[in-house]
Amino acid sequence: MHSFQKIEKLLKLLKNKPCLIVCDRLETILQLGRAETAGYFAETQSEYAWLFKLLIETAHQSKIIFISRETLAELPPTITREITLNGLTNNCAIALLTSFNLIATIEEFTELAHRYQGHPQALQLIASLIRDDSEYQGNVSQFLQDRDWLLTRPIESLLDEIIARLSDIERTCLSRISVYQTAEYPLNLAGIAAQMPEVSKYELKENIILALKRRQLLYYDFQRSSYQLHPLVCEKGDRLLNQNPENFRTAHRQAYRYFISIPLKPESEWQDIEDIKPLIRAHYHGCQAGDLDAAATAISGVDKYLKVWNYPEQICSHPPLPLLADVQIHVEDSTNFLS
Repeated sequence: MHSFQKIEKLLKLLKNKPCLIVCDRLETILQLGRAETAGYFAETQSEYAWLFKLLIETAHQSKIIFISRETLAELPPTITREITLNGLTNNCAIALLTSFNLIATIEEFTELAHRYQGHPQALQLIASLIRDDSEYQGNVSQFLQDRDWLLTRPIESLLDEIIARLSDIERTCLSRISVYQTAEYPLNLAGIAAQMPEVSKYELKENIILALKRRQLLYYDFQRSSYQLHPLVCEKGDRLLNQNPENFRTAHRQAYRYFISIPLKPESEWQDIEDIKPLIRAHYHGCQAGDLDAAATAISGVDKYLKVWNYPEQICSHPPLPLLADVQIHVEDSTNFLS
């Protein structure tokens, strides 16, 4: 039967009888490798684009659910609604972990759920590992003590599928902004632009950032007024960056220049570390880049305030150069990227 006849028969069925149609893994028919076409149907999948257009625009009694790791940019927003799947609440995450018969206190379950921001698939994979691995034998406490990283091989494999769909410029941007610790300081467009001096702000905002958002790798938290990366994505970006030590240093140098350029209140108005937070972040990135003179310059004159405010640990006291290759930064709630 010709594809047109099949579609005609399907539309007739939908008109006559209410149905629920679920289309899963739609990202597999979307374009990849180009930031400007993220979310659009691949040229080889024109029949699907035509089918979905007819399903949406034809009057019928049925409901259609599209499930995708990436936003479908071609679906008309006037007659469709996008719902982002967020992480589980703490209670739901604990209930999920408890179903694996693990040995843990409520506090340990809460810490595990917090590390993964309630990501259901990640928690399932981690719970299975803790339960089945002979090293842990179901002991959550042992797992928490043993690892200061998030990505296990199964989780990273899922992320690799998504990273493989990125263009080079998207991958570059993702890896560079992973050096920011958004829990410590909000990330705005200027901060991202500081990492991407080779592109115009238009290209950055309208293509690269938009593409990363459509691929559920970057999102904007309105309450925090900050772009955010899920901890799993941030750690993956950091690993990509660490594949080239020079790129690692470059990203931290650019972060240093960004933070050192942020204007502060007059010194007479400083009351707490929040008033000099950009200098603390600049100091951190200078240390990570191995530019110790620049790092020292960033906090020159403010170290006395840190000691008064009982924040002496914010000062880098030793060169980090020997550790550059091993640095792991663990710094959206959207979890679509692994669903």
